[in-house]
Amino acid sequence: MSQEAAKNHLKSNPIMSSLVHTLVLDPLPPSSSLFISLIRSVIYQQLATKAASAIFQRLITILSSDPTPVGVLSLTPEALYAVGVSRSKARYLFNLASYLQEHSSIQWPLLSDDEILQRLTSIKGIGPWSAQICLMHYFERPDVFPATDLGIQKAMIHLYELPTSATDLSTTLQKISAPWSPYRTLASFYLWQWKRENL
Repeated sequence: MSQEAAKNHLKSNPIMSSLVHTLVLDPLPPSSSLFISLIRSVIYQQLATKAASAIFQRLITILSSDPTPVGVLSLTPEALYAVGVSRSKARYLFNLASYLQEHSSIQWPLLSDDEILQRLTSIKGIGPWSAQICLMHYFERPDVFPATDLGIQKAMIHLYELPTSATDLSTTLQKISAPWSPYRTLASFYLWQWKRENL
């Protein structure tokens, strides 16, 4: 993806143009593997960023000698609890590790966005949000828009002066984001950046 082409496309929208002109995006956290990227998304589900980051770093520390599915499967549930992983998320991590170990022959980069989403969401504990975040950060797919993400929703409610009580908020956000295609991933990064700096 050419970031300049993406920025130029987004500038056709007045609000997005303002974000592109005024914000500098924080560097993305590196993802050394699909597995680590998915671990991160599981840990960050429904947690404040600071708390999730602390748990994720402690988990990576105990996995440092073997940050692979085999490494996670060699741990006891108690080892995961000790670094702050909840019981439900511990189960999700074991499910994830088992799936990736059993399906190690999948050529992930060759799959379409929809195929990746379908496969990942078949793993118990990996929902659409986690799969979308993985598409954006690890696979670097350019046209992903996680409309159910709380940060995205808060940013767009403020920027577009939307009612907070709307029952179809995700649908509304999808409609607003449609003209940003095929660069909705970058648009999402700008919305997250705006939210970090303003809310």
